[in-house]
Amino acid sequence: SLLNTDDSFQVDGLVDGAGTSYLQLISTSFTLKSAKIFRCTISGFDESENFLKETETVETSAVTPSVSGILEKHNQLSIRLNKLEKRESEFESEMYNLHKANQKRVETLIESELRSSLTGFMSELTAQLDQKISDLKEFCHPEETDQPIELNLNATELVKFLYGFSYKRSRYYLSQADVTKVTTAETDCAQYGGYNVEINSLDEYNVIVSTLKLKAKFSGTIIGLTDEGNEGDWYYPSSKKQATILLWNAGEANYGQIHGVRMDNFTSLVFDEVTCYLS
Repeated sequence: SLLNTDDSFQVDGLVDGAGTSYLQLISTSFTLKSAKIFRCTISGFDESENFLKETETVETSAVTPSVSGILEKHNQLSIRLNKLEKRESEFESEMYNLHKANQKRVETLIESELRSSLTGFMSELTAQLDQKISDLKEFCHPEETDQPIELNLNATELVKFLYGFSYKRSRYYLSQADVTKVTTAETDCAQYGGYNVEINSLDEYNVIVSTLKLKAKFSGTIIGLTDEGNEGDWYYPSSKKQATILLWNAGEANYGQIHGVRMDNFTSLVFDEVTCYLS
């Protein structure tokens, strides 16, 4: 213990009977304003329970740090701070480069996935278009001749031939026998009375399709049915051939959505969907 207490010092020591007792006065401050005298004492018991005590008087001098010492300490701290700042900058640079590298990897993966998906989609689309062209060529002659072309179509083939248009509960524009070189179903509707028919069931559709086992030549005209107010006859515009189909149902309207189908020079199909209302 210190007989003279001072926050700037502390005592360390050991006392025993073996001659190894010691006392230390340890300074805890870099400065000491004035000289002081300290009496340090340490006491205890040995193994035989004999009381032991040691006392030491220590005189300390005033300590004033030099300017050079302060500057040296400041320089050391500055060097350490610069090293820390440099390491921090290097760490930030490493993290930025790592982020950019990861971002580039992600962008590359996304681009590769999109390219793969787009390639697959385009390949599938091309295959579908090639198949449609192939299907169309099966039924269309590449050159127009004076001889009619024979078409033998069942229900499935007709749907395939016309690019799979819907037929259930649909109204189709049906041209008269003398209609040639038409443009759109809307024009024909106004010019020729807007004849159309509603197919209400698959059975009715199959009956109509069965009449397509014919010889007919298409040359820019609209194929279809026409109703003269009596039976609902099918006319083949080029050959003028007539086929009797089902009578219209009682109360069936002569208007609605119109599906015009036109073949031009055996190479293309044009679908015109318009609405025709009769006065």
